Amino acid sequence: MSNADEHTGLGAYFLVYAALMIGLVATVAVAYVPLGSWNLVVALTIAFTKAILVVLIFMHVLNSPRLTWIAVFAGLIWLAIMLSLMMADYMTRSWLPTRAPADMALPTYRELVPLSSNAVHGHAHDEEAEASAKEEPAAEKH
Repeated sequence: MSNADEHTGLGAYFLVYAALMIGLVATVAVAYVPLGSWNLVVALTIAFTKAILVVLIFMHVLNSPRLTWIAVFAGLIWLAIMLSLMMADYMTRSWLPTRAPADMALPTYRELVPLSSNAVHGHAHDEEAEASAKEEPAAEKH
């Protein structure tokens, strides 16, 4: 086998690049189209298609020996296992309480952060300035 037989031609790289750019535009466009719960399905389908193009062409899996294909599929099976465990965990989270019950008394801010009277009503030097300002007009009258 010659080196030219093993690798994909330059034209294929440009075609895959153009397909990836079209996929990018499609992903952005789908984000702005209100499809409801289908937005995620369509976006993941586009992402999966782009990932397949990258793996097959840019990572040269298309022209690789069988052992490389086995490694790729083993990675996909491992990814499927991890995603299924993640979704199983996510789907069982609904039984956990997400907020405090209505009859539970929640602490107020002052109970959580106790402040001194000076911090609440002003600093001590402000009170002294107010007291001296009250005494000055009385001294001017004499």
